[in-house]
Amino acid sequence: MKPASLYGHISEVYGIASDGSRPADLVIREYFRARRYLGSKERRFIADRFFGMVRHHVLIAARLGQAFRGGGIAPVPVPLPACALVAAYAILIAMDPVETTIEAVAESCRTALPPGLDVESILRSLPAGELPEAIRADTVEHIATLHSLPSSVVREWVERWGAAETGRLAEVLNQQAPLSVRVNPLRCSVTQCRESLAAAGVETGPGDLAPAALALHRRVTLDSLGPYRDGWFEMQDEGSQLLSLLLEATPGMTVVDACAGGGGKTLHLAALMQNTGSLTAIDTDERKLEHLRMRVIRAGVSIVHTLSARSQQSEIHGLDGRADAVLVDAPCSGLGTLRRNPGLKLGFRPDLSARLAATQRQLLDAYAELVKPGGRLVYSTCTLLRRENEEIAEDFLHRASGFSLIPAGEILQRQGIDLDTNSPYLLLLPHRTTTDGFFAAVFTRRTVAGESEFV
Repeated sequence: MKPASLYGHISEVYGIASDGSRPADLVIREYFRARRYLGSKERRFIADRFFGMVRHHVLIAARLGQAFRGGGIAPVPVPLPACALVAAYAILIAMDPVETTIEAVAESCRTALPPGLDVESILRSLPAGELPEAIRADTVEHIATLHSLPSSVVREWVERWGAAETGRLAEVLNQQAPLSVRVNPLRCSVTQCRESLAAAGVETGPGDLAPAALALHRRVTLDSLGPYRDGWFEMQDEGSQLLSLLLEATPGMTVVDACAGGGGKTLHLAALMQNTGSLTAIDTDERKLEHLRMRVIRAGVSIVHTLSARSQQSEIHGLDGRADAVLVDAPCSGLGTLRRNPGLKLGFRPDLSARLAATQRQLLDAYAELVKPGGRLVYSTCTLLRRENEEIAEDFLHRASGFSLIPAGEILQRQGIDLDTNSPYLLLLPHRTTTDGFFAAVFTRRTVAGESEFV
């Protein structure tokens, strides 16, 4: 396929996704589903460029705006045409040859822009040096533009960690995430899994933190690997693995994964329990629960029972005061996973975190009722905002008189995982740990069953 056609597809799919109203990965899946004539190499090229544009969308828009203003064009066209943004990304980020790129998009840009504009000259004048002084003078705006992050998010991070560390965090969040797997001890040992993967041509190294983790040296197609089909491992970020370890689940326990999703942590908990005891996975999405049931079979797990949070509330309440450990991995803004889900940038709005916090508070209150006296409750997210993390935990402690906080670092230390933290919470920052960004608070229930615990 000619470059003009490929760039045309990228422009089209980016134009569909750019308002952030739907997840970027869903947009491109639907786009490809409707265009089955696209080959695998073409799809890979389009997808790579599309997600690259999403990662850098603020920066390339700023650079393109500079080029328009440098050419004496005011006001700058709003919105900027997708074809010109594709070209700006290709030239500035992907480092494609300038003339080849201009030739590929020139015709489509001429029809997308007001008549008389010299598209070729504008694209040739794209600046690659410093951003304008007006942006550089504001630390928050400079970082936000350079790394295409919401200004409100960068402002909180700068206030919390300073400009230098925020810059490092923002830079890492714009890179490809490392790949790690969790070995399933119900099927094999870490050594056996590593040897089996090596025999299949997949080189791995030991994980940095989690004891059952292996780091993959390259991307792989899972279904093509016998060890994966046989349930020897699951793709799972090391940070996610640490969340399960905070429950210190052991054989024979009654454990609840209250927001199970696809079930990665559910399967990890089953392994920690040596497939003995009772493990309940709850979610609102029936499709995810069905997918989990298939993963359970592959993993050789028999203790998992799934419940729908929409239609099986009576069964869920039947667990009140009975669980030894409950994990509430709450839905969140997901900013800690931007390396894997850059499309979250397009959909983030300043009021999103406030709306999510209300849901998180309700979920934590509801599932705290399942914990028995002496039992453990873990609240976690994959975001890096106080409103969804520390503030939720502190509010819960203020209202739930029957619960107290346990230092997360001490729990992990008992398992041979030493994290440098001065906080009672677990906070994983990708530029420090190589994991995704995660937060967790660990509580224990200390009151007698039947007492009113919320004020």
